[in-house]
Amino acid sequence: MLRLFQEATWSVTSTVNAMVAESDHDGIRRLYFSYTKALTIVTAPICLGLIVLSGPLIRVWVGGDFALAGKLLPVFAAPLLAQLPMAISACLLNAYAEVKVPSVVSLSMAVANVVLSIVLGYEFSLGLLGIAIASSFCIGAYTLVFLPYYTCRISGISYGEYMLSAYLPPLLWAGIIMGSCFQGLRMLTVSSHWGMAALMASGIGVGYISGIRLFLLEPREKEYLSEMLGKVWLNLIGVKAGNGMSVSCLGNLNQLEAE
Repeated sequence: MLRLFQEATWSVTSTVNAMVAESDHDGIRRLYFSYTKALTIVTAPICLGLIVLSGPLIRVWVGGDFALAGKLLPVFAAPLLAQLPMAISACLLNAYAEVKVPSVVSLSMAVANVVLSIVLGYEFSLGLLGIAIASSFCIGAYTLVFLPYYTCRISGISYGEYMLSAYLPPLLWAGIIMGSCFQGLRMLTVSSHWGMAALMASGIGVGYISGIRLFLLEPREKEYLSEMLGKVWLNLIGVKAGNGMSVSCLGNLNQLEAE
């Protein structure tokens, strides 16, 4: 899942580099906000589904002998709620050539991860669960707090505005709609009512998308996101097909078209 969405994010690297080179602050802000919102809209339901339905999924997939995996999966899925939407922050950091501080902080988080794993796993006798909690805590702290804060700082963007406008609204919408409904799906899957579960899942999807279009996206934002995601999709097709056209070349073509 990380590779799927991060690969799509890497495809906008050339666009971000061009915006930074041209000091296009408005374009950077619009791209940063819109891309974070788009990824939150797409990935939050998936992550919440893994968190809430982990037990039934593991039982159906590999059987009841791996029940421990059902307890570990929600812990590992939780930081993805921030890690995936904030992936574009890395593109901005590279474009601004600001990698020293993030590298130091990342190394510090790695050390903290090891220490917390020993404390929780050994001292508190939590075993694998303690190690999972330590890893998820460090990843979450880095991707939810430091990474967006530092990216906003070097980009001249308000961290509070970014979180309140681009990240928290779609996350809360997904939590309210998908989280509550997933509880119903969990009850249906435990009792093996698969037909009702499929029907309920379809209704949830329709309601979720309708709410996004009505409440979360402005008309200009809908148009911008459609264009941006279309370019990302074309870049991914070009990379996977091996057609010789690099991501940077596609970005340059897009820039020439805009001019």
